[in-house]
Amino acid sequence: MQGEDVRRVQQALINAGFSVGTDGADGFFGKATDAAIQQFQQKKGLTVDGIVGSQTLQALGL
Repeated sequence: MQGEDVRRVQQALINAGFSVGTDGADGFFGKATDAAIQQFQQKKGLTVDGIVGSQTLQALGL
């Protein structure tokens, strides 16, 4: 998965203090982005599934 939507999610994760890998918000949904999503979900008390659904998007402010 890649593209502008992924880049926006990555930037929101970075802004929230999570690392999405050494390339930063590159628009590629790789292992580092997946790990950051799961860490974010856990911190926010969401279902930890790595899926960027409506609840995760809302918690990210997107």
